[in-house]
This record gives sequence, C-alpha cells and structure tokens, in this order.
Amino acid sequence: TLSSFINLLYAILLNKPVVLYGESLGYYSNPIANSIAKFVFNRTKLILVREKLSKRYLDDNNITMPKICVTADPAFLLNPVPQSRVFEILSKEGIDEIQKPLIGVNPSGLISRFKGKERQKAEEEITNIMAKAIDNLVENLGATIIMIPHVYTPNVDDRIAINGILHKVKNKSKVRTIKNEYSPQELKGIIGQCDLFIGARMHAT
Repeated sequence: TLSSFINLLYAILLNKPVVLYGESLGYYSNPIANSIAKFVFNRTKLILVREKLSKRYLDDNNITMPKICVTADPAFLLNPVPQSRVFEILSKEGIDEIQKPLIGVNPSGLISRFKGKERQKAEEEITNIMAKAIDNLVENLGATIIMIPHVYTPNVDDRIAINGILHKVKNKSKVRTIKNEYSPQELKGIIGQCDLFIGARMHAT
C-alpha cells in the first residue's frame, strides 16, 4: 500500500493531475497508512471507485477535494479474444468437448487470509467447501465444471488452490482445469463460454 502511495506522490509533487480509475479504496488497518491515504487522495483530481464501500470510506474520512464517482469496474471494457481463440486454448488444455451446463469456478489462493483463522486450517476449510459445492453442482445439475485460475504469482497461485480442490472432488470426470497462463483477454473469453460463473477474485467475477 505504501509503495502505491509513493508512486502517486511523485506525480502530485510534480504538480501533475492524478486520476484514480476503477479503484477499491480504504479501510486501512494501519493508522499511518490511513493518514497518508487521506493526504494523497485529497490531492488527486478525480477518483472513480468501483463500489459503494470505497465511496463510503472516502466520505467517512472527509476526502472531498477531488471529484468522486462510483462507476463500473474497468474489466467490463476489456475485449475478450474471438471464440476461435478460446476453442484453440481449450483444445490445447485437452478440453475438446464440453457438455452443458458449463459452470466456471475461480478459486483464490489468497482468500484464506481473510478467514480470521490459522492459515492452514482456513485453507483446508475453504478447499472442502469448494469441493462439496462442485460435487453438488455436478450431481444436482449434471454440470461440467471448468476451473479457471486468474492469478499466477508464486505465493498465491490459483492453480495450487485448484489442485487442492480437485484432489477432494468426488466427480473428477466432470471437472476440467485450465493449467497454463493466459492473458486477461483470453481468460475473459474462456469465462464468457460459461453458463454460470463462481469467482473468488474481483476481476474474474
């Protein structure tokens, strides 16, 4: 968080107009970070937040100098790749035929940090919940599940979370996984093939 504020301060100190576009802001647990946030945000020209919670934070903290608007996430403006490219990716992943309904699932390697429990216990609990949900969708809806990673960084790689869930799923034959790394446009194209999507990450959803 502090490094993000420093980057914004460079522009502010150079007297350049700063726009925060499609952000989620606020409710910093560190009081110093919160004070810096107020200082920085009050010196921007325009803040576009993507949900009302961020707007409430700005209002509650008397951040009034910039114009503030609630708008849609910029991800909606991202163009997905053509369907032909999506089918090429699915074929590369060994997914040549999909039975409908197709339900996309995006687990997060990060979500267990917010459960307020010891990390390993939280991860195991979330993994069990996701595996049961997938089995329920397969058994009650006859669904095919496609598990789609959205983040690939080493410490929170969604593919690790996917493997953990897949290990506990009973109906493995009805579950497909995306194993390689793809661009946001390609991921959006894959997600667009789903009849229903269940996501644990904001940009995926």
